[in-house]
Parts: sequence; C-alpha cells; structure tokens
Amino acid sequence: MSDNRQMENDVVARFTAEVYGRFHALHAQGAPLAYLVGSALSGQDHDLADYLFGARGRFALIEFKADRAAVRTEIDKRARRRLLELCLADTGILRRAQRIHHFAWETLRQVDLPLVGKSPVATIDLARYIPELAEKAGVALDLAKSRCWTSDEFITSYLEAETAGANIRQFRRYLEELYAIAGKAGSTELGHFQGAVLMYFPGMANGAQIKTIRFTSFEHLMDMTINYERSLTRQHDRAPSRDLDRGRGM
Repeated sequence: MSDNRQMENDVVARFTAEVYGRFHALHAQGAPLAYLVGSALSGQDHDLADYLFGARGRFALIEFKADRAAVRTEIDKRARRRLLELCLADTGILRRAQRIHHFAWETLRQVDLPLVGKSPVATIDLARYIPELAEKAGVALDLAKSRCWTSDEFITSYLEAETAGANIRQFRRYLEELYAIAGKAGSTELGHFQGAVLMYFPGMANGAQIKTIRFTSFEHLMDMTINYERSLTRQHDRAPSRDLDRGRGM
C-alpha cells in the first residue's frame, strides 16, 4: 500500500471516529438522533466516492485525500473528467454535485500546546468536489469561491440542521448519474448499494441502545434512515395520547 493511501485511510478513520463521537455525545446530552450514516464505500469508491455521510434526511459523498495537493490525482480518472464535463454543460448535475460531492484531506496546523509548545496538529478540512477539481484541471467554472470547512463545522452542519447536503431524492439521482458515467445501470447498481448506519433504538427491553446496521441496497438504506425516523416520530407523537387515555380510565 502506498504512503498516500495509508494516510488517506488514516484520515477516513479519524473522520469516522469524530462523527461517531459526536453522535454518541448528542445521545449522552439527551438530544438523540434516529440515525447517522458514516460509512466507507469499500468496493464502490471507483464509481461513487470513498465515503457516505448523512443525517436528518440529508446525504453527502466524500472523497478522501492525504492532503490538498493530492486532489490533483482525481484529474487522472476518466470518470471524474467526464463528471466535470457534464457539470460544465448541465446546471442540474452541477447543482446536485455542489450539494452532495466533497473532498476531505489532512491539514497540519501549528498549535501552541501546554508543555510541548508549538506543534503540527493534524486536522481535517473539507470542500466541495467540483470547484476543487476544476481548479486543479485549470477549468474556469462560474461559481462563487469554494469555501472550506473544518471537520467539526462540516459534521455540525448535518447533525444540528436540515439544510446541508441533499435530500434522498436528489441523492439517488446523483448516484444514478455517477453510475451512468461509469457505464452502469443505476437501477441495478442501487440494488447492491452497501454500507453501514448507526441507529438509535429507544425501545429495547434493557434500555435505549445504538446499533450498527449493514444496509445492502438503496431501498434498505431508506428503510434504515428516512423511513425509520418517520416511524420513531409517529411512535413518539402517539405516546402522549395513549398516556392520556390511560389516565382517563383510572
């Protein structure tokens, strides 16, 4: 395995640990989410991206790099060059890519730390995929300057709001577009879409628990996220009326 690939894997592992840590922290604070998707897309990264991230009905794809300079390697991929061409020609695809597709990389920041002084601290930054790709390809793209987020800012935008990323309908369409670029039928490939989702189960016999569930298709992902969250909400909404009915019968 190349040094760059090892570094990318390390960035993925640290980002996942941060995501999961935030999810568990919300539950410890009494503000649980129904689910969180933070999953490597092993074996699907060639057509899609390295990573699937989602919460509160919003979803994103993330391509991880060892550092920002390594973004340039994406230009060598035929499918990514084709994606950029399509974004230049079709504002619909561009809009979806802007909402969904991101880069993440390690950034070293000098921080003054107790007892050891200034030290290079490894952090993770994220940015939208297409503007970064266009810049590295020397292609002019009529977009506002792409901003970067720290991993904390990026994760917070999904865990504490419902405006980041794309909804499930937009996300599905973008996946189908990526599969089409790869010369594959989206409807077929979505039937094999795989990853993992953290799910919160408040009604377990021995108390509320968080479980890791493997989804094995896009429809399964929907059932474990959007549909599950709706079921939890309906269950919660019905609970007070049942309590009231019991009170009236006393």
